[in-house]
Amino acid sequence: MVTMAKGFWQVAAAVGAVLMKTEVAEKMAGKAYFNTFAADPYQAVQARLTMEIIKEEGLVENAKNMGAILKDGL
Repeated sequence: MVTMAKGFWQVAAAVGAVLMKTEVAEKMAGKAYFNTFAADPYQAVQARLTMEIIKEEGLVENAKNMGAILKDGL
């Protein structure tokens, strides 16, 4: 399970995310949870646009490439 927040943060958005394997997520289905900014459409739009930019600009692939260069340099 990985938690993150700053990666989605835009000027006004307070957005976080939790990534987990399907088998973990399925066990959590139907459980109650609390989220300060849950169901805020403004925050959701900003997060969606941030993810679109990450995809369009190939930032995940770039991070992999830069990581490999750094690893080789060490």
